[in-house]
Amino acid sequence: MTQPYLFKFFGREDPNSMEMTTVVNDLEKKLGLSVLRLEVWHNHQNKKLFDKTLKKLQMRELSLPAFFNKKTGQLITGTQDYSTLESWAKGKK
Repeated sequence: MTQPYLFKFFGREDPNSMEMTTVVNDLEKKLGLSVLRLEVWHNHQNKKLFDKTLKKLQMRELSLPAFFNKKTGQLITGTQDYSTLESWAKGKK
């Protein structure tokens, strides 16, 4: 099995995170890839991974949802349109 490299860090009750669910689902279907969803408000292990990612990127905090591409190191946050998320997933700026 391939290691995940696309991550969505989100908060379960966060309206922006909920809004992006459909966009992420569409992205997965159209590109045939998988985005690992990690809830960080109620899951301690996911929060630790989120904090570790932020530290690696030399950041202290971010708004949610946060999308991290492990292959490229690219991170985007907040509500995004499909084309922006697709560029992120493909490793384009």
